[in-house]
Amino acid sequence: MCRQHRYTTKLSGTNSKVFFHILAIAIADTMTVYWGLIPFVIYYFTSVDLWSLHPWSCRVVIFTLFTSADSAIWLLVAITGDRFISLIFPLRRKEMCTPRQALIVAISLPTLAALKNFHLFFTRGRQVIQQDGVPEKVSSLLFA
Repeated sequence: MCRQHRYTTKLSGTNSKVFFHILAIAIADTMTVYWGLIPFVIYYFTSVDLWSLHPWSCRVVIFTLFTSADSAIWLLVAITGDRFISLIFPLRRKEMCTPRQALIVAISLPTLAALKNFHLFFTRGRQVIQQDGVPEKVSSLLFA
């Protein structure tokens, strides 16, 4: 007998609840590394402080760095909660932990983290340190 195999373009497991959590954590961790490391690398090779180029550049970098880090942490908490529910309520697991709920959590947690960190646009930024009325040093989160 000859078996016929179907080849599909859909990734296997993309409808599982773990897929949405892992995808969201991968994106959040990549953004955290990108926004946390790239300014240091550029400063090391070119001596240009990206955070001090414009008053809003520092605020945007700080906002995205903190939001992506908070998102990654809370998504790990969501996975832990999902695993806890699966272990404590094994008979109700299928109705309590669905892929749709995982997608809602994977979208709502970064949104809540962004709302939580929205104040950083107004409370953080570059600071000019003055001594005797003369600007002496521009301070950012990187090079205070």
